[in-house]
Amino acid sequence: MQNFGLNLVRLALVLGTLLPGAMASARDYRNHEGYIDSTLAERGSQSSDLQMITELPSDGPNFHDYIFNAELTHEFQEAYNNRFGRTDAEQILRAPNRTSFYNDVWFQGSPQDYTEQRRQFADYMLKRLGEYHVDNYMKTNPSARGIYELKEKASSLNVQVQSFQFDMRYEIAGNTADFVVKNPYLKTAKVRLQMNQGAFGPSTIDETIVTLGTEVTKTISIMSYYSMPLNNVSFVTTKGLAPGLAATFSFIDAQRDLGPDTVRKLTSNWIRETIYLGGLNFTF
Repeated sequence: MQNFGLNLVRLALVLGTLLPGAMASARDYRNHEGYIDSTLAERGSQSSDLQMITELPSDGPNFHDYIFNAELTHEFQEAYNNRFGRTDAEQILRAPNRTSFYNDVWFQGSPQDYTEQRRQFADYMLKRLGEYHVDNYMKTNPSARGIYELKEKASSLNVQVQSFQFDMRYEIAGNTADFVVKNPYLKTAKVRLQMNQGAFGPSTIDETIVTLGTEVTKTISIMSYYSMPLNNVSFVTTKGLAPGLAATFSFIDAQRDLGPDTVRKLTSNWIRETIYLGGLNFTF
């Protein structure tokens, strides 16, 4: 009995030591923010990481559509193609790469030259955006409409002869003059006079581009380009495959200057070459 009583005292001492710690470390099962009491209701539910929603109805043209409307987008696309290539395949061919810095064969100069040309094109876009929207403001504002009409009379001309309409328009931003013939036979018939872009107002003509084009079918079109003074000729056939996707085939006959020829002691070395290109055009 004495041993039993001693063991009972020892057990009481041990429990007295452990119970406070156990009670102190007991988990608190009270409600916490962000937790739920039970998950039984979630067992039969189906969850998805990606929830598809229907497209919201359009509220009309946004700010981007107002700044870059369809007319300006067409102008910029045409000007870009005239400068850097009329198809995606031609633009890739003419873009500088690791060989063009040392051997300028058909490429548009060195990477530094190409970057400078793109910077100049960006400057033209900013000028044209300003010119277009200032004209649009004057046209819609009664107090400034007189100035706009005076500018239109000085920079544009329209003549109608039977089924032919002749339009002439001068653009300050690009320093270009376009002569367009609207007729029932060709979709595009235009002559562009590209004057010195560094000058303000009409000046010497740097390049003349003649553009003729027609639609053979609803998905096939043919465009031809002739530029002077280098007498470069190109034909582009486009076949629409899907919205925003088309196949193109180009024929280019052009001459270019390879630069000084030290062997023959020539300051310039002009050659003429013909290139055939096929590729895909993407519209984003």
